[in-house]
Amino acid sequence: MPSALVVLSSGIGNCVRWTPLIRALHELQYKVDVMLDDVDYPETIELLRGAPEIRTLTMSMIPGLKYDVAIVARYAHVCDDDLPAAKILRYPRELWKQHGDNIAAQMHARALGYEQRLMPHPFVMTSAREFPLAQDTICLHAGCKAGWNWKRWPYFDVLAAYFASVVVVGTAEDEIPVSWPSHVQNYVGTLSLVDTAALIRSCVAFVGNDSGLAHVAAALDVETFPIFGITRPAREAMPLPNVHAITNRSACHESCIALPHNARTCVRQLACLKSLTPREVLERMRSVFTLERGATIRGLTPNMPDGAEIHETADD
Repeated sequence: MPSALVVLSSGIGNCVRWTPLIRALHELQYKVDVMLDDVDYPETIELLRGAPEIRTLTMSMIPGLKYDVAIVARYAHVCDDDLPAAKILRYPRELWKQHGDNIAAQMHARALGYEQRLMPHPFVMTSAREFPLAQDTICLHAGCKAGWNWKRWPYFDVLAAYFASVVVVGTAEDEIPVSWPSHVQNYVGTLSLVDTAALIRSCVAFVGNDSGLAHVAAALDVETFPIFGITRPAREAMPLPNVHAITNRSACHESCIALPHNARTCVRQLACLKSLTPREVLERMRSVFTLERGATIRGLTPNMPDGAEIHETADD
């Protein structure tokens, strides 16, 4: 059997977006080893540990092994001279800036003979932990990496009031100083990454910023509603039927649109996020569950008295 080394790097989402390639290689009868090189969160390795598609999972090169091909994701620092492979595939930097990880992984799979029209579904592993949740619990992730406020939608606490059962996940650095409604179960900073994945898997829907946990939810086949500001859903979101990107990118200033894909310096970077109201997000969720699932679930019933009003403005 041929052998392949897949080198992943950077954020949780960056790694999850490459798992369809791992599955494609497995289907092509490759023995697949995966190395995580300079990941943002070392715990990311646990999301892949035990996956049947992976022969060996490591955070450093395995001495003595040689591969037929090595595929290197963007941001990995490993040099070609250090890769013991007959062929090395890297997606060109300028094309990656335009297309992103999803297309890069697909192009590599095609180059290695994967001919299916659609790429395999992404995957992540979870812990065996069980959570006593109501049937229609909604999972919210209100954060992202520290300092990445250009990805943070500011109305998650308002959105939480619409639902009867809500859990909030993330790390301590994700936490936004808001006053969650009293019925919200807040797990921020209390769970491992694989426990967080197990909790997300137990929910009927996930709503979060354009961040790694949104990709985890997508890979778990949970109905996922990632909220995008300046970043492009077509580039960042995984092209899956359970992913329903929500954006008001048309509100972005022209100077922001013209900036590179990670436009952290846009002086008006929050306009497209602040102008997207909780009610618009709610209606998007309603449409998915009503039209695509065939019925409105109980969890999409507002958790407030009839006639109650929620204050929401784009200037808050």
